[in-house]
Amino acid sequence: MSNRGRPPALKLEAITPDERRDGGAEDFLGTDRFLIQRRLGTGAYGVVYEAWDRRHDALVALKVLRFVEADALYRFKKAFRSLADARHPNLVTFYELVEEDGCWFLTQELVDGVDFVGWLRQTAGPPPSPPDPARVRDSLAQLARGLEFLHRSGRLHRDVKPPNVLVTRQGRVVLLDFGLIAELGAGGQYESAVNPLAGTPAYMAPEQIEGLAASPASDWYGAGVMLYEALLGERPFPDSMVEMMAAKRRGRVRPVRRLAPAVPADLAAICEGLLAPRPEDRLDGRAVLRRLAAAIAEAAPVSAHTTLPLAVRPALPFVGRGEALAALRQALEASRHQAVMMLLHGASGMGKTSLASRFLDALQTNDRSAVILRCRCHRQETVPYKAVDGLIDALSRYLGGLDPDVASELLPSSIADLVRLFPVLGRVPAVAAAVGRGRADAPVSPQARRRRAFDALRQLLGRLAGRRHLVLFIDDVHWGDADSAALLETLVRPPLAPRLLVLATYRSELAAASPFLGAWNARRATLASRRTDLRELELGALEAEEAHALAQALLGPGAPAAGVASVVREAAGHPLFLVELARFVQGESPAGEVRLSDVIATRIAALPPAARTLLELVAVAGKPIELEVARQAAELSSGIEEALVALRGSRLLRQRRQRGGVEELETYHDRVREIVLEGLDDEALRRYHRNLALALESTGRAAPETLAAHFRMTEDRDHACGYASAAAALAERALAFDRAAQLYGLALELAPAGSARRRELLVKLAGALANAGHSREAADAYLQAVPDPGEIDPLELQRHAAEKLLISGHIDRGMAVLRHVLRQVGMTMHARPWRTLLDLRWRRLRLRLGGFRFAERPAAELDRGLLRRIDICWSVEIGLCLVDVLHASAFHARHLLLALRAGEPQRIARGLAMEVFFGALDGAGAGRALARAEELARRGEGSYAFGLAELAAGMLACSRGAWEEAESHLAAAAEDLNEEPGAVWELDTVEHFRVLSLLYRGRWRSLLAEAAELSEQARARGDRYLDVHLALWAGSLKELAADDPRAAVAVADEAIGRWSHQGFHYQHFGHLMAVAQAALYAGDGERAWALVDLRWPELTRSLVQRMPMVYVQSLDLRARCALAAARPRRGLRPAPGMRRRWLARADADARRLARTGDGWALGLAAMIHAGVAWQRGAPQRAIEHLRAAEEQFRASGMALNAAVARYRRGELTGGDEGRRSTAAAAAAMAREGVRRPDRLAAMLAPGYGPRRPRPAP
Repeated sequence: MSNRGRPPALKLEAITPDERRDGGAEDFLGTDRFLIQRRLGTGAYGVVYEAWDRRHDALVALKVLRFVEADALYRFKKAFRSLADARHPNLVTFYELVEEDGCWFLTQELVDGVDFVGWLRQTAGPPPSPPDPARVRDSLAQLARGLEFLHRSGRLHRDVKPPNVLVTRQGRVVLLDFGLIAELGAGGQYESAVNPLAGTPAYMAPEQIEGLAASPASDWYGAGVMLYEALLGERPFPDSMVEMMAAKRRGRVRPVRRLAPAVPADLAAICEGLLAPRPEDRLDGRAVLRRLAAAIAEAAPVSAHTTLPLAVRPALPFVGRGEALAALRQALEASRHQAVMMLLHGASGMGKTSLASRFLDALQTNDRSAVILRCRCHRQETVPYKAVDGLIDALSRYLGGLDPDVASELLPSSIADLVRLFPVLGRVPAVAAAVGRGRADAPVSPQARRRRAFDALRQLLGRLAGRRHLVLFIDDVHWGDADSAALLETLVRPPLAPRLLVLATYRSELAAASPFLGAWNARRATLASRRTDLRELELGALEAEEAHALAQALLGPGAPAAGVASVVREAAGHPLFLVELARFVQGESPAGEVRLSDVIATRIAALPPAARTLLELVAVAGKPIELEVARQAAELSSGIEEALVALRGSRLLRQRRQRGGVEELETYHDRVREIVLEGLDDEALRRYHRNLALALESTGRAAPETLAAHFRMTEDRDHACGYASAAAALAERALAFDRAAQLYGLALELAPAGSARRRELLVKLAGALANAGHSREAADAYLQAVPDPGEIDPLELQRHAAEKLLISGHIDRGMAVLRHVLRQVGMTMHARPWRTLLDLRWRRLRLRLGGFRFAERPAAELDRGLLRRIDICWSVEIGLCLVDVLHASAFHARHLLLALRAGEPQRIARGLAMEVFFGALDGAGAGRALARAEELARRGEGSYAFGLAELAAGMLACSRGAWEEAESHLAAAAEDLNEEPGAVWELDTVEHFRVLSLLYRGRWRSLLAEAAELSEQARARGDRYLDVHLALWAGSLKELAADDPRAAVAVADEAIGRWSHQGFHYQHFGHLMAVAQAALYAGDGERAWALVDLRWPELTRSLVQRMPMVYVQSLDLRARCALAAARPRRGLRPAPGMRRRWLARADADARRLARTGDGWALGLAAMIHAGVAWQRGAPQRAIEHLRAAEEQFRASGMALNAAVARYRRGELTGGDEGRRSTAAAAAAMAREGVRRPDRLAAMLAPGYGPRRPRPAP
């Protein structure tokens, strides 16, 4: 690889003990969180401070990057990210990487100790007297374990020297300062820093001095120099740089025992073995540990299954995942033509990273020219664009490895804007040169500069993708931020998106709290509208065969079959559990069945006391808990960071940062929590709940629901009840009515029987249930509060109960309560329709004569009894609006007259809104009522009256067959009414009429999909009203579309069986439509006619036909049934007189339909006239009527009816033209999910046969 044009190496030296001094922070003043205590030392590019972490109440080492120079920044971040998640007792623990106001710093464990050589020489006399051999062996063994861990994780230190290896007073050896760390790349080579000579010459291996690639052997050479210095008190080579370099090349080391015979032979041999001039001859970590066998026995390495995180353990075998790999390959192939965004998600431990690595490694092997930029997003980072910052670092590595001329060709003109956003790109010579040549830009806004930077990155990647297949991989993107989502959107959004694959992984359980995923999901609709290729792949448990293969590979070929089966069975396909169980079996050799609980229990038992207490407290909390609250409740005054390190490393606890920077803790897996709780007695549980309750309460910002739960577990019912009620009120304010109802229910359980608080809670529970749409349950709660209502009006509770029962479709029970309420206020509901109709006409006359004049008065000044009567009328009006239309109309008129008399604006507004619908039933104009209702609505609060007016207008438009207009009004109604708590009936009615609109517009696929979802929701909340409507108008239709008329009848019968049988309601008409149409579909015209003829008198007496829509629907249905009955079938002809009467009936009904003047009715009439003409032997007239019907249906937006008319016209026309028409119409019906177009034609345009019939006599 060429080094031409590279800048000189920039080395961040470690801070030596001699450089440490007390003193304040001269340049870095700390932050709100980190309070600087003293400066510990200064290097070429960094300053290290001792700082107090206010959040964790602990001392940390805080290293600040002095100058944000590109290469130094790159290495600073690399040092942190390389080991951010590594946990080993002989490596310093990193905490966080932070960028704040342009200043970069990291925090890490504060190690109070002396350097490695100084620690060992403390026990030695004057040189060359050797130190205490036991101390040397112990310290060397620890260093060997730390370096071996580092190397096994695929990393090199590259600067092993005494100041970078500290030893604490307790004798713990800690390797630190990873400023020159190098990682093992996908191709098996270590990715070194820009200058291969970086390091400290006295401790550098000969191959490093020669400019050759470093390897683990290079780190062991530095360890050998330190050991030599510790044993003899001097370094093995002269201090003169020239002489030192020459001696290292020659490999001449003065023998240890020749200079110091007292040095034990094993230590001398190890030292000389580490200083072998050729890397392949040098001892490695395992060899060192083997030769220190005695020391190893006394200080055995920490058990891998209790401390080492999976990410740094030896590589695991990869098995299975064939389907997932295929999906990734498909995404890769698609990215050759366009940008593809693939999100790979699953629970923690499912193997997302392993799968992605397997896929990317295979790509790199099969396509050497592919460019794969990889990064991982870390929880511990607080840096700009944290999800992509690592990608930019990887991009800088790639560009830096290109010939500068080649790299320059990839750079956009606005590269300087991108460097401002990501300074690390300045380490690339071509980028630095381009920025240096650029001219100063005119000042622009930060937003414009950001847009230019985003565009620059898109252009750069686009040019790169034009030459190579490009893949961007982001691991653990759930830790990312919203800005990263905005940047990635720019990269993948057409039409300028580069041809690349963005592959990102995230943990499913962390998705809801992820700022990145929240922002990304908010952009999905926009991206989808631009045809962006967005893909998701969920990774679940392994298949049984895959799990068995992994277990066998982990346990080895000689493992007993029973043991393998036990591990597979217990892990239930979870890859992480398989690994942990296998390691447990290998380490513990348990007898009998292995259980995951044993693995977890073993880890818990090995925890130090502080860590165990913290784990138990978090388990009792039951959900994520703030770190500071946990510390206070666990009563840990110190040691919290050490406890967290132990718990994270043992995979017992998760620590994550929420939006706003708050740190939270939760158990790593539910099984961990379950096992911890099983080990706690009742007293311990009460103690932890009490501590949690008090700690949370002391913050002043804890959720009342959480406090209620903890106080309840301490048996403090009074506090628990109060907090449960407060939590319910908060949930109501947040419009979370289901949750509010649950919490009011909990408060009721805790409230004393017969108390005033209990009565109050019952009413609040009823209100929450009503707002959540659980109207029947709300009615029950209202009725429970009636016997002892306290200061609440019991009649008002009963009115609410009656209304909720009616609007949820529990008609009989609702009517019983309603009649009681009406009797109490002296109002009546006439049993005979003619009396109700007479009463209605009298009140409608008064409305026409008196108009909508009123004298406005506020509700507070009005008689309470009058307001009660108005509200009772309203409850009857909406409760029976689409049930018993006659009584609903009568009580609407009463309601509006009383409201006008009272003069209260909001009650008048709702009455005028519904006048748009009810007034139309009596021929009154809708415009004046709507305008007046909207005028009054503007003067009130909320959007209810607006929504109600739009609903009424939508219902009226449906009645006229103005479907597009109806959908517009209904959409506006839904928007307004969704903002109104408790508008259940109103929203149900919106959905019912939307279903009818979709039905008649012929959008059956949309209709059936939406109806299925709505029906599921309705059943979940006990909403019989909407559920029955959907079953009658959509559920039965679904079965007909699937060519199953018997099932259609069964669906309709089941639905009406749940409805009231007192009277003939709108729902009974819906049932008649469903079963009669099923008979028409099945070709049984006589049965269809019999069904309609039987129930027609009930229909007319009920006055349901007062609704214009029902009037048109019923006439059309009867005419179609008459046509079907008149059609000869199976060689049988109806009696001539009957056939003549049926055709006359159909013709008369068609004429009545036409007289309405509504477009859809004209189309239906023309279709009936066509059938009559055909049966009367006038096929040409039938064709003309069908053409007119088709045109009218198209004009009315009724696509499926138009297709049926075209289908019949094609049949009658015949020939090639007729066949083309029929085929095109059948295809249109099939597109909407109709399996048998011919049967649908028999239902909507019946009466036709294979041959021309004889004219009816």
